[in-house]
Amino acid sequence: MNDPLERLFSNFIKMPGASEEDASRACRALNFIPPSDYLSALHFSNGGEGFIQHCYFRLYSTEQLLSLNQAYLVTKFAPGLVIFGSNGSGEAFGFDARQSPMEIVRIPFIPLDFEYAEPMGQTFVEFLQALEQADQGRGSPKIDRRRIGKEVHEIQPIVFGGSPTDAKNKALVPLEQHAELAVFWNSNYQNQKGSKESR
Repeated sequence: MNDPLERLFSNFIKMPGASEEDASRACRALNFIPPSDYLSALHFSNGGEGFIQHCYFRLYSTEQLLSLNQAYLVTKFAPGLVIFGSNGSGEAFGFDARQSPMEIVRIPFIPLDFEYAEPMGQTFVEFLQALEQADQGRGSPKIDRRRIGKEVHEIQPIVFGGSPTDAKNKALVPLEQHAELAVFWNSNYQNQKGSKESR
């Protein structure tokens, strides 16, 4: 298992690995059974961030797995989803535990709605390989340490008419602040969606 991880995480800020017991306990607290290679990845690096080929990837630690799923109110907005990381640019990666076998998906933080989810594999290695193959750029990207622990937030989210390309519509915010912003916008989104469905 470590051989593919060593290669895939070669441009990644690694953290000391979690014990199997700590990783399993965090998953049980969120009421899901993850793929075994995800637990192996947490044992390899308990959180961290960097590039998988040319795609940015933030892997939540076991502590963040619990705190950020709670902070983003994931069970309220997307019941059955457990987020385990992000691309640092407003999209989460998570386990869709509503189905068996479980699917790993990419989903926007705003709106946190399965309607916008994109499948990325059923095992953690399949997911990493999908990231690896997604963008075949040139050279080895450099990790911008100013982005560590921060998420790009669209001030006016795209689903609410914001521009996806205007730099003035983007702000780099700490994860806790990003969670608060996402909860605000997702609440508005659910309210509007509920109003449309009730007509």
